[in-house]
Amino acid sequence: MRVCKNLVFQLLLTVLFTSFTACFPPPSLSLSLQNDVSTPTLASTSSAALHKEMVESFFNGNIERVGVVSEELLKRIPDNGDAHAMQAISLCLDGNIPQARGHYTRARELQADTSYLITANALFKYLAHAYPEAEKLCQQAIQAAPNHPYPWSILGKIQTDLGNYAKAKKSYDTCIALNANFNLAYINSAALAYAMGKLNESLQLYNTAWSKNPNSSTTCTGLAQTQEALGKTQAAIDTLQKCRTLAPENKTVIEKLSTLYLKQEKYDKAIEFAQQIPPLNARDSSLLLGKIYLQQAKVDEARYQLEKIAEKNDEVMYLLSYCSLASSDYRSALQLLDQLSPESQKSFLTYYLKKVASHQLDIPFDDSNSQKQTFTSNQKKFSNFSAGCNYLSSQKPTRAYKLFSSSSQSTAGFLLYGINEEQFKNFIKANEGKHLDLGVFLLSLGYNNLSLKQFNTMIALNKDSFLGNYLAAQAYLRKNDRFMAKKYLTRAVEIVPDFFTALYTLGEINFIEGKFDTAAEYYTQAARVHADPGILIKLGLYFEHSKKVTEAAAQYQKVVSSFPNYYVGYNQLAWLYAKNKMQLDTALKLAKKADSLQPGNASILDTLGWIYYQKQEFSKAVENFNKAIEISAASPTFHYHLGATYIAMKKIEQGKHHLNRAIELSENFEEFEEAKKLLKQISNQKDAG
Repeated sequence: MRVCKNLVFQLLLTVLFTSFTACFPPPSLSLSLQNDVSTPTLASTSSAALHKEMVESFFNGNIERVGVVSEELLKRIPDNGDAHAMQAISLCLDGNIPQARGHYTRARELQADTSYLITANALFKYLAHAYPEAEKLCQQAIQAAPNHPYPWSILGKIQTDLGNYAKAKKSYDTCIALNANFNLAYINSAALAYAMGKLNESLQLYNTAWSKNPNSSTTCTGLAQTQEALGKTQAAIDTLQKCRTLAPENKTVIEKLSTLYLKQEKYDKAIEFAQQIPPLNARDSSLLLGKIYLQQAKVDEARYQLEKIAEKNDEVMYLLSYCSLASSDYRSALQLLDQLSPESQKSFLTYYLKKVASHQLDIPFDDSNSQKQTFTSNQKKFSNFSAGCNYLSSQKPTRAYKLFSSSSQSTAGFLLYGINEEQFKNFIKANEGKHLDLGVFLLSLGYNNLSLKQFNTMIALNKDSFLGNYLAAQAYLRKNDRFMAKKYLTRAVEIVPDFFTALYTLGEINFIEGKFDTAAEYYTQAARVHADPGILIKLGLYFEHSKKVTEAAAQYQKVVSSFPNYYVGYNQLAWLYAKNKMQLDTALKLAKKADSLQPGNASILDTLGWIYYQKQEFSKAVENFNKAIEISAASPTFHYHLGATYIAMKKIEQGKHHLNRAIELSENFEEFEEAKKLLKQISNQKDAG
């Protein structure tokens, strides 16, 4: 079954409160200009061999090795101009610009290789963000050494920084074309794919880089970050553990391992790694331990670690304010927020924190400042949600209901569909308001255990708290505890039977657990409340899974009829027809409509290709499959379809190439067995011939 990747309505486990987390985003995935490698001894190597290795290492992009070899060479031959140029490049990338310039000047005096000098100068300009000059120098280096990949690598980095991703990709592809062993190009291409959101492609490229050089910690950390982004937390941990054998004292790797174990709520392991951070970085260790204890809801331990930090920046002050909020010391929280930098004082996070703390203290909060004009749409929804909590506490449920309704999807898929004003008034109490406000804030920051305390307090105050039960379920989902999540969601639905988001989320959980019939029941109930296209698509997928093609088509047709500008409905119906070899002319019209609504979508192009394949218009099929692969090269399904088409055209070698590529990419795609079967048929035919 083709699961649509672009459903508009994704409620389950969705963290929508990006306004807060954006204050301290995760480390960005940096593109590299050097490729680290292991370092064999050089003592017994001749000077001529050293020079040769230096040149070859530079050609392969192994700049760390270049630095080691050129340094040894200069000890023996101080006036080796090329070695000075290589030292300049290596030191430049290590951030030692003054020393790098000294070697560069000496290299010029000794008339080193022109291309090396230009490349070094291009690096200086690039690192100074003088992009036009750096780009011009790269072009000169390419003219001086047209077969060398390294200037193209710098050029790709410049283009990436400028947001010219298509040009950057071509530059990295040129690196590989010039030297298939230029591992740096695979690493940078992988990082670029990650930046573009093409995570599967990034994963494949990192794996290629890893296979070419298993000693690269740069590749290792990039691979782990991509695995984490794909939700493969354990795989990321396994990769980083390998990284530790390459760089045992690498602080970044140790910190990341601690963070990933924290994500899995394996607190003992998270603490173990946080405590392994080298003593010179004691501040980072205390900061990480503070975060771990806070997520455990061990507020006193968290505060102790954070207070140990001598120089407290804004991040530490925010964390201390969370400790104060969690321990009901709201005045202290406000005092800590007043100590933030002027820039942070203006942030939405500070605004919202002060609003929540003021609510807890029942003191007025000035909500009329001009700062609100800069809020994003989602931030305004959160502001409305908090204001609704205040009105609830003030026993003004009608006003609270209106504000909650206007803050739809501000957090955890929050919607009031299926809950009318009368039900809202009957099943929510004024004394829930403060706990709701604080609990949602803590949940949005990822402090699941702390938020659960607030939601369970709501339930203790009001056994019919449908919001307390729903939000507690969301906290348990983020803790990967589906059993408890289902318990609380079921209670929410018992209180308000038409609670749309609770019904939908129960459907999602059962779908994930493989309980498709139960999932379909919840989806059907939710669809009766609110005919969201995402739910209709889910029901269509359920019927496809149950081999009920007619019923699936009916669901997709509902989407097309009710949401004529929603491309997914057209594509799903077209794909259903195509894979079942039915109504191919209608399927083609549907797919073309989807393409007009969402041009350049790889999934739609693949659907078009498969329709043409079924119509035996193979040239058109190949054209569309190639376009899809150009957009998403790591899709095994696209390669299988293209391979099958080439086989049908009797272009056996091209077909085999793409079928093998599909199998290499993944064993977990729908047509995996078909791809193996087709390859076996080709082999048998060849043997028989």
